[in-house]
Amino acid sequence: MGQLLDWDSSGLCPNTSKYEVHKGHMIAARYGIGNAKRVKDTFTLTNVVPQERDFNSNRWMRAEGSLIQWAKNCQNIAPTATIEARIYIVVGVIPTSFYGTSKTKFFGSAGFGNFQGDSKIFSGFGYRILVPEIMWTAACCMYTDNTVAGTYAFWRHNHPSIAQVIYHTNNQSAVTDMFNSIQTEITATVPGATFSRPNVFPNQPNCN
Repeated sequence: MGQLLDWDSSGLCPNTSKYEVHKGHMIAARYGIGNAKRVKDTFTLTNVVPQERDFNSNRWMRAEGSLIQWAKNCQNIAPTATIEARIYIVVGVIPTSFYGTSKTKFFGSAGFGNFQGDSKIFSGFGYRILVPEIMWTAACCMYTDNTVAGTYAFWRHNHPSIAQVIYHTNNQSAVTDMFNSIQTEITATVPGATFSRPNVFPNQPNCN
């Protein structure tokens, strides 16, 4: 983590001198607690996503904790002692190029996550660290008898604000509800915009 620098070489970003940016996890390390290899496997470059400090270490961390508790509860309510719960978790981002204009959001001179154009130093290259606009998590609990116990999902904008994480906890439709909510948010920002909802559980269709 560190201060948010102005890549135009004019110092710290205006009005943002104390922003800290984390090399956050997409799949949280704590999801693998109890299995050292699974925890270690989350510390890879392909699992890194730039996250604003308070987003990563406050609201998003609490949301991850709520998912862990939900998973434990799913095991606790298994029909019999011989049936185990299997938890499937998918985490994704929506890039900023989807929002507003054709220009993506980067760390740059105008502040955290503002739309940026080409670099003033290297013409045509632009800024290099993309900030995802939205992060989302979808989870499904299945029992070893192949019945779906329930689904759980949440999402939030990845920027410094007091915005809360949006939770979807309906056991039968949480994943669908989450993507409908994100679609509503996108349409409110860019009228007429749509996106293709991902099939996040291709091998467990009852989880979608």
